[in-house]
Amino acid sequence: MAALSQLLQGGESGRSVNLTMFIPEGQKFGPKCPVFSLGGPLHTESALSGQKSAPIWGQPARDEKPSVIYNPKTYATIPVGVVIRRAPGVTRWAAWSWRAVSVMPGAGAADWRVLRRDGDTVDYHAATAQMELHGAETEAYLQGISARVPSVYVVMRQNVGADAASKPFHVVLVTASPFEAQDYADTGEEIVEKVAMPEGLVAWVREFVDAHHQEEEFKKRRRDKTDVNRVEDGVGDPRIHQLSDVYRAPASVRKGRVH
Repeated sequence: MAALSQLLQGGESGRSVNLTMFIPEGQKFGPKCPVFSLGGPLHTESALSGQKSAPIWGQPARDEKPSVIYNPKTYATIPVGVVIRRAPGVTRWAAWSWRAVSVMPGAGAADWRVLRRDGDTVDYHAATAQMELHGAETEAYLQGISARVPSVYVVMRQNVGADAASKPFHVVLVTASPFEAQDYADTGEEIVEKVAMPEGLVAWVREFVDAHHQEEEFKKRRRDKTDVNRVEDGVGDPRIHQLSDVYRAPASVRKGRVH
């Protein structure tokens, strides 16, 4: 708590920092609120208010809904546009099939803007999300870009309401971490789409990993010393005819015993 208090007071310099947390309407602030715990999800709607943050890792500062930054020195962000394709459904129960097909690094803001139309198939620039890189997650990024096909993961949530037919999904986030994507997939509340990562984005992620990744030293676990005085229950008991009887079920032992 002392470290947290020092952080909120601006560190050793004594400069005060205002901490503003944005809580969704109708949601109570409590222990289960995603912005209550510093150990919660990285992509929460909380931010440090005040002066506009300086560019980090060669990227422009963000003004919209910045998330919690644990270490600004090992943090990077880039806007990534998400392209979602609508195609005719292949079953009688679904008129349309929707899926994320590509991403566009450095794209501007968009809200389901039509990019290409080919008959009934339409590609939409559905949204642009900030893809964040954190220095503590470099192991996950390294595994992602080392795969046979490096990929990013688009996390979407199904829309409900009047415009759900034309805008069926809300893009929650774009991540380069397969571990974070797996966490969202395990909840069952979001849809996670795997999309091939463009070469330029691969190079950007690799540069970040090379700058901040620290290989963890493997420590071999030493085996416990053997206790030479250890005695197993039943072993050596003269009433047991065979050593293997110790591990038999009582019923099988009674069947083979002559009375």
